Amino acid sequence: MILSFRTVSRLVGPQEVRLAKRTRDLVMTREQVMGRKLESNELPAAVEGFVDAWQGREADRVEGLFAQHAVVSDQGETHRGRDEIRAWIQKEIDLYTTTLTFLRAREVDGMVGASYRLEGDFPGGVAELEYQFHLDEDGRIVQLDFAPAQAA
Repeated sequence: MILSFRTVSRLVGPQEVRLAKRTRDLVMTREQVMGRKLESNELPAAVEGFVDAWQGREADRVEGLFAQHAVVSDQGETHRGRDEIRAWIQKEIDLYTTTLTFLRAREVDGMVGASYRLEGDFPGGVAELEYQFHLDEDGRIVQLDFAPAQAA
């Protein structure tokens, strides 16, 4: 049975109802805290484009998904601006042939956290990576951080 605020007010008093309502309004929802789960077909265009272009070994296309002054952090190395990012991308795709497989993603406050399984001809051959894409109002990547997934 669901009781109205008026009924509850008569039972416990109006002061308590106002306090409960204010508390309810302040409590963050699970989605606000944990973010919204995304399926692979719900990823923003820049995230989907990054994965497609990376797998297609298209450094120029990947570069175009980044804002002019974007920053990429890759396991302790930082690449600033499109020129450095493009050089980093080109180096990576020249060194290794890889495939990314989508595992899961969440969106929290404009940041998309996505996990992918990376397979290829790099040392170890398989890794699970966590990517954090920060997008600007135009949907371009302004910051990308990624590293091996943490063990559960």
